[in-house]
Amino acid sequence: MAIFPFIQSLTKDLVIQFGFSEVVAGSLYSVPYLMSAFLCPILGFIIDKFGRRAMWICVSSLLIALSCFLMAALPTYTTGNYICLGPLILVGFGYSIYASALWSSIPYLVKPRTIGSAFGLVTSLQACGLTFSPYIAGLLETKHETNYSSAYVFLGSLATIGFGFNIWLYYDDRKYRKGVLYYVESTVEEMMTSPTIERKSLTERRSLVPTSGDDSIPIAVNIYVTTD
Repeated sequence: MAIFPFIQSLTKDLVIQFGFSEVVAGSLYSVPYLMSAFLCPILGFIIDKFGRRAMWICVSSLLIALSCFLMAALPTYTTGNYICLGPLILVGFGYSIYASALWSSIPYLVKPRTIGSAFGLVTSLQACGLTFSPYIAGLLETKHETNYSSAYVFLGSLATIGFGFNIWLYYDDRKYRKGVLYYVESTVEEMMTSPTIERKSLTERRSLVPTSGDDSIPIAVNIYVTTD
């Protein structure tokens, strides 16, 4: 609710508040997405290597809130001023961390047969938020056409609320879910957080040993479990 309205407002704000031409504003508009294109694979690898997904999500919300409040605090310039790159870079980092950490957390928290439903629900909630947030930000922009500080304060407040919920997520994960988002799993079984029959290893090895007889020979069998 904060990232996308922030970026959508950039083109107009870079012209009105920071004195850039529309051509330069259009180029600067792509900075967060350009950063995400390069950073997401790197951050995804780091998160897979070291874990701490809930902590990374908290950092993402904090960076987004900080960038919004910085934009609200900056004055209006009559000529192009690249000081706006500071908040844009923070948004680029925050967006990249968010995309790498939050979406990859979902499969760790739900049963395997509900992963599609979980992604659908999260996307639906995001769409609901993006229905109202840009509308309110747009109303604030029309009331202050020469300065978008009120809109940025609104978006920064949303990111701050998100930071509070993410702290709750971190606490819930460590206390009630055995840190499944915190630690780095080393085996397939550790990645499977729902110990149901549907989530058994596809190549689970078991030994079938007869219950009587001195000449019993253990037999190793591969059992393949599939579910429709």
